[in-house]
Amino acid sequence: TPFFVRNCFGRLTDEVLDVRLRVKAAAPVRRSWRVTKIEGSIMEVSKHPGCVTATILWSVRGTLQG
Repeated sequence: TPFFVRNCFGRLTDEVLDVRLRVKAAAPVRRSWRVTKIEGSIMEVSKHPGCVTATILWSVRGTLQG
């Protein structure tokens, strides 16, 4: 991911970003079916040899506002 995250030595490092979203509801909106509710998670992991591994987990919930 292009987050420009720095490791414990101050160098740019790669991360793993795992996005998992699930459609929980849908409804017709202007002649097309649209997602109206989602739930899921986003996990971010940054590790580099010699540094402590950083892991962040977000819970995601959203509804369509019309």
